[in-house]
Amino acid sequence: MKKIIILAIVTFSMVLSSGTGMAQTSAWQIDKAHSNIYFDIRHTFATVRGQFDDFTGTVNFDPDSIKDGHVEFRVNVASINTSIDQRDDHLRTADFFDAEKFPHMTFKSSRVRHVKDQSYILEGKLTVKDVSKQVEIPFEYLGMQENPMKKNQMVAGF
Repeated sequence: MKKIIILAIVTFSMVLSSGTGMAQTSAWQIDKAHSNIYFDIRHTFATVRGQFDDFTGTVNFDPDSIKDGHVEFRVNVASINTSIDQRDDHLRTADFFDAEKFPHMTFKSSRVRHVKDQSYILEGKLTVKDVSKQVEIPFEYLGMQENPMKKNQMVAGF
């Protein structure tokens, strides 16, 4: 039976969602049609919303065996999209992401913790430009079911 996952992770007001699929393990491949990396950030008195359109990653998660859980993502920072070209171009410069020198931001988990019920925390290292920080990313496991559009394929939501 094939598996697909849909994942949403919040990091610094950034929402990441991804879908994945593999067979008989807790490894999932990202389904780009159902996955996005969104963010909200306060600027002066307004909230700026955007997304990154190009990313890859792996998700290994089984709620019955979280000690084996592991998540990695790689985001092409030049794919930033806030719907304002001039702002996006500025965000790609050395003032912000410096996309030419540092084309990717990455996240690599080191641990998954169960908080309660369907709530978990993903711990790991986020690297943006040349700065790496340990972060905690709360997420909620929404469950798993057979894909209503593809028989014998499982989907999971986060």
